[in-house]
Amino acid sequence: MQFEWRNNRREVTVAAPAKLNLYLEILGRRADGFHEIDTLMQAISLADEIDFRSRPAGTTLDTFAVAPGPGLTPDDVPPASTDNLVLRAVRMMREEAVRRGCRPELEGLDITLRKCVPMGAGLGGGSSDAAATLLALDRLWGLDLDGETLEGFAAELGSDVAFFLYGGMARCLGRGEIVRPVVAASSEPTAELPSDESNSGGTFYYAVVVPPVHVSTSLIYKSLSLPVGDGKGLTTPEPLLTMNLSSIHAALRSGELIRNRLQDVAFRCFPVLGEVYGVLCEEGFGAVQLTGSGAAIFGTCENAEQARTKVRKIRSRFESRFREGAETLPGSVHAESWHVFEVSSVPRWSS
Repeated sequence: MQFEWRNNRREVTVAAPAKLNLYLEILGRRADGFHEIDTLMQAISLADEIDFRSRPAGTTLDTFAVAPGPGLTPDDVPPASTDNLVLRAVRMMREEAVRRGCRPELEGLDITLRKCVPMGAGLGGGSSDAAATLLALDRLWGLDLDGETLEGFAAELGSDVAFFLYGGMARCLGRGEIVRPVVAASSEPTAELPSDESNSGGTFYYAVVVPPVHVSTSLIYKSLSLPVGDGKGLTTPEPLLTMNLSSIHAALRSGELIRNRLQDVAFRCFPVLGEVYGVLCEEGFGAVQLTGSGAAIFGTCENAEQARTKVRKIRSRFESRFREGAETLPGSVHAESWHVFEVSSVPRWSS
């Protein structure tokens, strides 16, 4: 994550990237009610921004505001309630700081969350905000917490939060809290993985469409026909077993790793998602897929220019539908309620 410090390190702005599930398999239901998953996640350039500003000494109360970022409206952002994951993460970190005796009394915070990642889209915006809060306050308050402690907090906040402590590309297991970053092994020739403007290198490019549908993750899971037994009979793609970066990149380019067990279920529950999927398939992407339980659908692109071109074309197609009135897609009152993004993968952030 990117940290921008100001005012003698009493203020910081954090960029909290979204994610895509490039591969998602559901292995079965756990005894604790969660589902056992196997997923390949990729952090992307679309990101929320969170400002943290230390208040004057002796002021222990926190203020919290949520504002829409570019392209979003007030209806697109969550309320600034105490249940927000940002404030839950703040409470965890303050309790831990006091417990460790780092300061007898921590000053309050002025917090502003600018939402750029649509809610209910399967892009992990809320989880990323929570992880950003953990990492920011660890630095702002000089706690220097170990990874195990931060991962414990992340698991308590949500299944995807642990991934956002690291970012980049990672295979996530369990209910999502077991994170295995995908990194080049010392034996892998890095020359085969150049960071250029092509999917043949280390950066991947996508067009992402978010229709105005707030998908209920619990509904999708309830509607899912689970694999028989514990899911161990399901075949895991070889690149995920070896965690070889070169093999994973090749499998992503070929489409072998582009798979989502929840996709067909989401299309049945929300038919508009299937319509969007069809539109993207017509545009000739390398691969098209739902991320998470939806509603965002992405198409893989060869390079940044192709992503820009396809995003412009997709926006034009949706705008034409509204102008001509030929089709009515559920939940679509205005073309502006649809979000179309051009994004790229972002590397693992340093600790």
